[in-house]
Amino acid sequence: MDHSTAPETALVVAVIAFYGFVILVGVAACVLWIAALIDCLRREFPDSTEKLLWVLVIIFVHFLGALIYYFVGRSRGRLPTASPMRM
Repeated sequence: MDHSTAPETALVVAVIAFYGFVILVGVAACVLWIAALIDCLRREFPDSTEKLLWVLVIIFVHFLGALIYYFVGRSRGRLPTASPMRM
């Protein structure tokens, strides 16, 4: 093995690892964004305009909007209670 190719190989491995990390973070951000949007749409808020505002924040601010929703807005709404099935 030629020792002059070792630095190039290490650089290629580092670049591949970096891009893999960036892709992983991007996929995680998209999953968080979708989960926040679904959670917001399922919840009932005291005011219907508040729900619309949170949906717009999540959509237009993307990852940061989803984080803000999870830490601030999620506690403002509540999940609807399921009514028992009648037979």
